[in-house]
Amino acid sequence: MPPRLKRPLSYANVAATLALVFSMTGGAFAATHYLITSTRQISPRVLRVLHGRRGPAGPQGPRGTGASRGPTGPKGATGPKGATGSKGGTGSAGAAGAKGATGPTGLTGPLGPSEAYELKLAASTTEIAAGSSQTLTLSGLAAGAYVIEAQGTISLSEPKATTASCRLEAGTELSTGSAPPLAGTGSTVTINAALTHVFASVGTVAMSCSVADDKWDFIDAPREGDTRIVATRVNEVHQATAAAT
Repeated sequence: MPPRLKRPLSYANVAATLALVFSMTGGAFAATHYLITSTRQISPRVLRVLHGRRGPAGPQGPRGTGASRGPTGPKGATGPKGATGSKGGTGSAGAAGAKGATGPTGLTGPLGPSEAYELKLAASTTEIAAGSSQTLTLSGLAAGAYVIEAQGTISLSEPKATTASCRLEAGTELSTGSAPPLAGTGSTVTINAALTHVFASVGTVAMSCSVADDKWDFIDAPREGDTRIVATRVNEVHQATAAAT
């Protein structure tokens, strides 16, 4: 006996079988009592047969084109200021930088308000009596600070040994100079005195010289020494005192 061929159950076989059943039982009966409106009316075993096997996967579709980048959106509003953070610790000191190049020499500043006033003895005097003084006066100095220097040159006209001195005055300032004992006739000496003074208004400087016990002469002799007062106006005078050591 030849072997029976088994066909696999397919959707077409099932559909044909259902059609044959409906045709045998009458179309009106099927339409009235067996109209299938939902898969719930079909046995689960039949549904499993009707679903069939999953087909093979289809080929992969072409890759889509990349979309163009949209425009940049508007800038958002600035957010509120955050709270101040706590103060950080002091960092370590950095290394010392390299010494910079020496800068150019600055311009020379203007000269200060310096003026010099000088008064010289016009001519030598003769036979001034012992104990008498002769005065040379420089007047009309403008208000301001001054450095004042004076010198008197004296020559004796009698043989007596004696002493000589000169006194320089400017306002309340006073400076004196004296010579060692002089031998007598023909002895000549130059006595110097100096001081500083600030005149609040127009001022005067005077130098007076005298010899104690001999007739004498005030000398104006450039080669031997002359008699003069020099007052130099300066920008400022700084005075101080100190104890001797």
